[in-house]
Amino acid sequence: MNYIKFFFGIVMIAVLVFSAGCASKKPSEISYYVNPGIRDISRVVFVEIGDTTGYPEVAYRMTQSLAEAMTDRGIFRVDVIQAGNPELRYLEMHKRDPFTLKELSDIRKSLRCDAILFGRLVSYKQYPSTQIGLYMRLINLKDGKLVWAVDEVWDTTNRQTAKRINDFYFNYMRDTYDPAKGEMGIMSTDGFQKFVSHEITCTMDYSQYMDSKPEFIFSQPVREFGREQKKTVKNIIADY
Repeated sequence: MNYIKFFFGIVMIAVLVFSAGCASKKPSEISYYVNPGIRDISRVVFVEIGDTTGYPEVAYRMTQSLAEAMTDRGIFRVDVIQAGNPELRYLEMHKRDPFTLKELSDIRKSLRCDAILFGRLVSYKQYPSTQIGLYMRLINLKDGKLVWAVDEVWDTTNRQTAKRINDFYFNYMRDTYDPAKGEMGIMSTDGFQKFVSHEITCTMDYSQYMDSKPEFIFSQPVREFGREQKKTVKNIIADY
């Protein structure tokens, strides 16, 4: 009996080590822009996401989800303020034209930060065809340059998006949502927003562009197999 335990233990360890070594990070497959200058930013004021869809509560929850994801990832120190904050009453936060030097100076003095992040919810659909669209910008207040932006619609009816949701829950959320797995990201607005926030923060983390390497084509299947074997081994050991 001990030989059986030993054999399956070795198989499990080998599979898990192999699969871990083949995993890699890469930028999300969404429409975004990032400038190396984003590495110089430490404190960001995040203006609550505006709503143009008639779902202000979804915009609010998206703001909270994204702020939490940025904090957990340790990219910036993030302070969230409401769009109606008195310090913003003279600032044109949603204009597309470049900010003037005076406007930049006013923003820095008012908010005491390196950069400001703002945007709006441009589309939203509920389950079963859950969809979230965001347009966001991060402005470096030292020189007024755009250092990051995203303009994307995440649609769960899109096959590639659904696959990325499943991959996200498999790789990052399995201890929390197992056995629901990726279905939570499709059925639940909060679950979907966690996925969207993860993809957004991936594009903000400039270090991953330096460290990114090609992903082994069988990486995901091998890791899935490894986890199934881990469960099998636990059951066998329990039986003996």
